[in-house]
Amino acid sequence: MKTLKEWLDEYSLSHMNETNRLIHLFAVPLSMFSLLGLLWEIPLFEIHPLLNPATLFYLNALVFYLSLDIFVFVFMAIKGALFLGAVYYIDQTDYLLEISLATGVISWGLQFWGHRFEGRKPSFLQDFQFILIAPVWMYPFLRNRRE
Repeated sequence: MKTLKEWLDEYSLSHMNETNRLIHLFAVPLSMFSLLGLLWEIPLFEIHPLLNPATLFYLNALVFYLSLDIFVFVFMAIKGALFLGAVYYIDQTDYLLEISLATGVISWGLQFWGHRFEGRKPSFLQDFQFILIAPVWMYPFLRNRRE
């Protein structure tokens, strides 16, 4: 299993260009929101409104974060709770699907555009787990915990 340092170092290789980094600073959180919103909309089961594919996905992500670093785990648990709270609130308006789709198209479009400046493919095309590393990499105080 890779360490936090190994994950972040590998992710950094395809995020060296300043323009790409700036784009990712805004686009990665939007992508995270979009993914959670789209997963929330999957009508898998009706046990409880808060027990759905989005919350199950994020609980699994938290296990991954815990395996890397306790501080990263706590930070991402708080961030995830805020994002899931926003998704829950927007779901009450009946526009969650539309907002999630629009946010996803814009954020992913921006990230692919950023990789044109970079001259490298997005990391998640190599390993899908980079979808979970990107939100950690965006915060220098989390990146600095890699030693």
